[in-house]
Amino acid sequence: MQDSLGNIMPPNPDWGDVADLNYENDSMRLAMIDAMKFWLTNVNIDGFRCDVAVEVPLDFWEQAIVELKKVNPDIFMLAESELPDHHRKTFDMSYGWYAHHIFNHIATQEWPLDSLMAYMKWEEKNFSTNDYRMMFTTNHDENSWNGTVLERMGENHKPMAVLAFTYFGMPLVYSGQEFGNDRRLKFFEKDTIQKPQPELQDFYKTLIKTKKENPALWNGTYGGRFMRINTSNDTDLLAFKRVKNYNEVITVINLSSNKQQVNFVKEIEGNFVSVFNAETLGVYTSGTKELAAHGYQVFVKK
Repeated sequence: MQDSLGNIMPPNPDWGDVADLNYENDSMRLAMIDAMKFWLTNVNIDGFRCDVAVEVPLDFWEQAIVELKKVNPDIFMLAESELPDHHRKTFDMSYGWYAHHIFNHIATQEWPLDSLMAYMKWEEKNFSTNDYRMMFTTNHDENSWNGTVLERMGENHKPMAVLAFTYFGMPLVYSGQEFGNDRRLKFFEKDTIQKPQPELQDFYKTLIKTKKENPALWNGTYGGRFMRINTSNDTDLLAFKRVKNYNEVITVINLSSNKQQVNFVKEIEGNFVSVFNAETLGVYTSGTKELAAHGYQVFVKK
């Protein structure tokens, strides 16, 4: 799009690095699709993250995906969007923005943990099980404009990462997150990521390994449904399980600043072992040990 003087116009006054494209122009559409094909054929990428996908006409994405799948039938499409229609014919995964905002608020205990249950009802109403949803505690927008995970989630940034990996959907690890990046990165300029906490790599490696090796945590119909486990303190503790065939995983996080006893309302059968330190679930449910302040555990049934 151009102004009266022929200058290329951005879609937003703050986005001076991109042009507002005219999707009513068929030649422009074909050129855009051709450019996307270039990355598939010449660079061999296997998918696209489509920025602000909701601002692009849906029928363009439908047109594009038909042509792109001719090049790579297995192409993976991620929409920065929360529009259910994007999943019908075009995108494999979309951003769980609503979930992320809830994460921010429950991390500070401004909102109750029941907010997650209400959100799940909204998810089930608007999306199908095969609509992959991306869970995250940070990304480029959040880090630059709203603050680091330490600013937004404080000491609960690790429990919230555990939640993002085990709740449902596919987790995002944003640049520098695995090093505990503690500053806002520049948005439009090059900004080198420092490594203040390299030990966090082991934390994220464990989460990734756990996600990969346990079918209960897989995505869509391949994984198990989120099922909350009620405790004697559902204000501070969040406990839930996911089950797929023989595989069962239980997550427990403590968002309070105090140690908490882990007392389940109903007894859990079986031997569950922590992926982080090999402690058993029984050590906690028996009262032998309390879950640390801002603590977390992920137990796998053996």
